Order: sequence, then structure tokens, then C-alpha cells
Amino acid sequence: MTVLLAGTELRTAVPAKRRMRIRDFEPEIPGASGRLRINIELVVDDRPLMAHGVGEDDLARVVDYEPIVVGTRRLFSTANAATIEILIEAIAGLCFVDRRVGACVVTIEHLSTADDLGSVGFEASYRRPENRRATDAEGVFLTAK
Repeated sequence: MTVLLAGTELRTAVPAKRRMRIRDFEPEIPGASGRLRINIELVVDDRPLMAHGVGEDDLARVVDYEPIVVGTRRLFSTANAATIEILIEAIAGLCFVDRRVGACVVTIEHLSTADDLGSVGFEASYRRPENRRATDAEGVFLTAK
């Protein structure tokens, strides 16, 4: 099955899955000399929703992105992590608070690091632990505290 997304971009749809995105998030970082941009993509299991058809227009049926955004702001306002990789792992932990999220991709970029460079960054993919196979090597899962 093929669907049209974002203008002319074609993608193959994954049955009973939705992709939710938090894009171009630039949290304030106290004392930082540069800016960071964060992108988060969540893969949400829709099987419980699809079993009953379209259903009611009810916010309880969708993943609330606000706890992820608020938690990420908090991480950056108090962060003393030495590496972006550690911050990405903590953000991934925030994504899995909602049980419907089966996987996530978190990207953090340092913006304007040089005149001839738009950004440098790091991206990591995570699956909810019970969805992982022994051969998966996509990353680790940290519990957000």
C-alpha cells in the first residue's frame, strides 16, 4: 500500500502503525555557546484503534507529545551530561512512557558550528525492550527518572 505524505513524498505504509514527529525543537540551554536542534520520531502502535475502525475524535486515543517536550526542556535546563549520546538516551526514555510507542528515533544537531557547516549531530534508534530481538543492536533503553 502506498500513501502520499508531505506533498510529493511517497512512502510505503506500515499496517497499524503511525509515525508522530516533534521537529526542529531548539530548547534553551543555560550558559551554552551554541544552539542545538532536536528531532524526535515515534512509531505508535495503532492496532487497538484500528480494531474498532475510525472511532471518536478523542484526545485519549493519541500519544500526548507534551510530556516529551516538557521533559526534554527539563533535561536541557539541568543537563550536565558530557555527551549528546547520553542526552539522546534520556530523551528516548521519555518517549517510552506511553505504552503505545514501540520505537523512536532521536536526533540532536549542533547548529552553526562553522561557517561552512550547517550542523553536526548524532542520531539513535530505539525499540521498546519487549519488542527487541537478541540480534538487535540499535541502542539501549534507559528509564527516564
